[in-house]
Amino acid sequence: MAHFGVDLWLAPAQNILMTDWFTSQDMPVFTGSSTKYPISASIGCVHAGNDAQMPGCQQNVDDIIKAVESGEPIDGFTVTMGDVQFCAANVIRMAIEADV
Repeated sequence: MAHFGVDLWLAPAQNILMTDWFTSQDMPVFTGSSTKYPISASIGCVHAGNDAQMPGCQQNVDDIIKAVESGEPIDGFTVTMGDVQFCAANVIRMAIEADV
């Protein structure tokens, strides 16, 4: 999902894609103790095109930085700086276009 050469400000975006609460961090008080559906990997969320992970935690940030800096798969996924910039641009674009 590399986005090199794409003018991010001209790319069409009407909305952002956001994870449901606590999908990428272990919060048994909210998610229960079942292992039937394990938590998502933050790198997998970016790889899948999620623009925002809610509510997010420091481990999400650390994992994304590590994946971008190393270029190596983490939890089975790789992401580039371009992937992260694309997600960030979608969030910024939505904020700019918000009519509030």
